[in-house]
Amino acid sequence: YVTQINDNITRGFFETDEDRIKEERLVWIEKKLETFNWFDAEIFKLYFQENHSLNSLSKVTKINRNTIYHSIRKVKKYLKNEK
Repeated sequence: YVTQINDNITRGFFETDEDRIKEERLVWIEKKLETFNWFDAEIFKLYFQENHSLNSLSKVTKINRNTIYHSIRKVKKYLKNEK
């Protein structure tokens, strides 16, 4: 246990490898979103960062669910191919 605490301190304020990987992934996604038009980028950010479902995002934004679906699908497909 003490060894684990020391390892965490040396890594920087109890940051785990998983936390570091998540942060790197978020930075990568943000950078890739800069290549999209503003609508697709903003819809995906709301969906991904705010953890919305298609229905909840549609209700909040008053944008048709089908429009949101196609926008998110386009971004997801691009990100998967960029891995």
